[in-house]
Amino acid sequence: SPGGGGAVAGARPRGASPVGATKSSMAASMAIPVSVRPASGRAPKSSRPVSRGRVTQRAAAPTKTARVMRSGRLMGPSAALAAPGDGLANSAHDFAGLGSPPTGLCTFCHTPHSAQATALLWNHTLSTNTFQWDDPTTTGGTSYPTFAGDTYKGPTAKCLSCHDGSVAIGDIGWWNGGAPPNPLVNTVVSGGFQIGGGGDMSGNHPVAMPYPLNGVASTYNGSTNAAPAVASGWQPDPQAAGIRLYVDDGAGNIAAGTVSGQTGIECTSCHDPHNGADVQDVFLLRGLLGGNSADYICAKCHSK
Repeated sequence: SPGGGGAVAGARPRGASPVGATKSSMAASMAIPVSVRPASGRAPKSSRPVSRGRVTQRAAAPTKTARVMRSGRLMGPSAALAAPGDGLANSAHDFAGLGSPPTGLCTFCHTPHSAQATALLWNHTLSTNTFQWDDPTTTGGTSYPTFAGDTYKGPTAKCLSCHDGSVAIGDIGWWNGGAPPNPLVNTVVSGGFQIGGGGDMSGNHPVAMPYPLNGVASTYNGSTNAAPAVASGWQPDPQAAGIRLYVDDGAGNIAAGTVSGQTGIECTSCHDPHNGADVQDVFLLRGLLGGNSADYICAKCHSK
């Protein structure tokens, strides 16, 4: 399920329920562990090191920043981490104030000019990994996709450009009138928040995959829902529960919305990177991490 996975720094102890937890207590586990590279300049993406589960302090920061490293997380020195659903500011994806001059709230992902792609005005350098799973199909017979991080147009490629750990968080294409010669912040995502390292998506919930909207098989990103998969138990349309779905026009273009037979899921189906009003729990989830209510994140798509 999207809420599954290995141990993550700051996660709730096993068996504890998110129901009744305060937003402030849930916010504490939303920060992203990162590793900090030595200050040796920008390395080619293919050779950039990945450090798992630890933080090494830079020998010398290239700029004075408004943030510090705390317990392996990139956080502001004084502001509390935003609670689930309280917006992007002070959330785990708020990198405002980093670099010189200090960046804005949106800079590390978007830029108004000289974007790497018109779609989303994308600013962050994309991963060159090719992502794939270790099994050819799901248990229902739907083929897992293979996609390239720097050409696939779905939002999952944007998420993995940081979360696969191959590109520095601050490796962006444009800032303050030009292309920075080095990453503004030379850090990579590591530990439990690193997904798809080296392109290996084994053990992770499928994304960039078709969803059988209203019980109809979809073709999405080159994969088609197999008949046994369609019959295995799905919510007809999870959008009503806050899940975001996407459309593949058949030419590789991905957009938010639904079209019968062309609908799929991405990372952002279950996670809202902007910590918007649909977020209900830690990890920017559009549902609850645990429990058995209709708001449980897995139950929003799976009908069991």
